[in-house]
Amino acid sequence: MQNNFIKKNLFYILILIISFISFFLSFYQLNLQYDGHHHGLVFSISKDFLNGKIPYKDFLPNYGFFYILLNSFFIKIFFGSISGIYFLSSISKGIGILITGLLLSNLFNKKTAFAGVLLIFLVHPFVNLPWPDYLFHSLILISFYLIFVFRNNYSYFFSGVLYSCASLTKDNYFIIL
Repeated sequence: MQNNFIKKNLFYILILIISFISFFLSFYQLNLQYDGHHHGLVFSISKDFLNGKIPYKDFLPNYGFFYILLNSFFIKIFFGSISGIYFLSSISKGIGILITGLLLSNLFNKKTAFAGVLLIFLVHPFVNLPWPDYLFHSLILISFYLIFVFRNNYSYFFSGVLYSCASLTKDNYFIIL
């Protein structure tokens, strides 16, 4: 009986394992290698926001407002540490891989979806810089997943909300969206 459960859910178990590996590798890599420009820029912008400074008036945000807001939230959760930003980037990468697998399995078969997830993981296994691209990618994928899988009014609404949040993640993607 237990063997049948594993056989039936092997695809989901494997993409979960790949997502967790990507999350842990990303978090380890970000804590191991500090780049004062990229890491420091994201952290200082988020700290400026937490200190009550007004974006575009007191400081120039290089990234979108939603990304700054989420980073500030996670910095607060992690007691003012830059590890909050690392956690957000790492969890976004892991969720992106997981949702990619689920979306591909609904569009194609599970073997093709697993091959796609494995290739994505092998090409880019971990986050090396805390860029908003990982959050943007995850929000877009979740938005598409809600549209293609559930197909009801609630999923369309939440898909639009997530799509709007994605457009607020990076300023230069607003025109593309």
